[in-house]
Amino acid sequence: GTPGHLTYTTPVDKAWFNEGTNDVKVTLHVSDDAGNVSAVEHSQTITLDTQIAGRIDIDKVAGDNVINAKESDHITVSGTVGLDAKPGDDVDLELNGHKITVHVEGTPGHLTYSTPVDKAWFNEGTNDVKVTLHVSDDAGNTTTASHTQKVELDTHADAKITIDKVTGDNHIDSQEARHHVTHITGQIDSADVHANDHINATINGKHYDAVLHDDNGHLNYDIPVNTHDLSIGKNNVDVSVIANDNHGNSDVIHQKSEFTMDDPSHRGKHDVDGSDKSHHAAHAPSHDNGLSNLFDDSHDTLSFNLAHDSKNHHGDESLKVFTGKENHGHEKVDLSDLAHELHEGTDITQMIKGGDAHHGKGSASATDAPSAAPAHGGDAHHISYDSAGGATHSLDHLIPKPEHYHS
Repeated sequence: GTPGHLTYTTPVDKAWFNEGTNDVKVTLHVSDDAGNVSAVEHSQTITLDTQIAGRIDIDKVAGDNVINAKESDHITVSGTVGLDAKPGDDVDLELNGHKITVHVEGTPGHLTYSTPVDKAWFNEGTNDVKVTLHVSDDAGNTTTASHTQKVELDTHADAKITIDKVTGDNHIDSQEARHHVTHITGQIDSADVHANDHINATINGKHYDAVLHDDNGHLNYDIPVNTHDLSIGKNNVDVSVIANDNHGNSDVIHQKSEFTMDDPSHRGKHDVDGSDKSHHAAHAPSHDNGLSNLFDDSHDTLSFNLAHDSKNHHGDESLKVFTGKENHGHEKVDLSDLAHELHEGTDITQMIKGGDAHHGKGSASATDAPSAAPAHGGDAHHISYDSAGGATHSLDHLIPKPEHYHS
């Protein structure tokens, strides 16, 4: 420099400094033309501050990092910050593409952040919540610190309800409709439902209750329903169960189905009381299973096996079938020709064995002796005997002769 403005300068290696406080000493050595020499010293404290750090974490959201249905209306993400963080520093929260910035609050040693978060930002299931702290100091240093935490949104308790097909095909036919009880059965598949829990059903507006039972690891139910309470035609079933999960959710799970029922007064091939099919069938009058079925409302086919005549002579081995119902063209069949044939011919009447065809009284088979007249009084006129000793059963009592019938 120039007299009065003299200076000095020198580069100093960073490695000479320690992070933190350093004492720097300078010494000036002075000499003049007269040969005088002097030294002047000066010391100064210099701080090396090149480091800055921050720390941030996230408190457990909703206490366990699982947000249930009740907690989902008020979700708060909060946490603490430390190290070089100070009040006013920024904290960014990012969640599924959404972002919000809040400020650090509190006093040194007790610095926190907190922000409400919209439920819509969360997806049902697992979510990554990320927070980032932005730190700066008086020395001009800046840095960031981040933390990510998984948070689950679970607002539903789940259960799968299966409803078995009623009577196997969801159709109660006229015979099944005469059963006193119809069972609604099925299974529950869920870790949120347990054995001895209750299951409810609403059938045509009427409520039923049953207890679930464990069958080899499967939860089954069986709801007996009075068949008289069912409707002819369509019936609606709504089965429900309350599922409770370990996250505090409770939900009512529903499953619906429907089935149909025929009019139980329509008689089919077997006139059976559904409460005891085998017992009633064993005592049913024989004419209920005979030609009278030609005139009921069932869709059964009447068949006669004409393989043997009354004397056990081998005849036609094929099965001859006649039906008095509507044909495939939905045209009515005139039964007057059948009646004429039945009154004129004997072949078909000889095929009807196994007892008196009227009211189920007595029995007369082809092996009865010709002289052994039936001892049944008024029913004897239904049976006659040919010269060979074969019994012939009259069908007059089953099908009246047509008004214009001429033999």
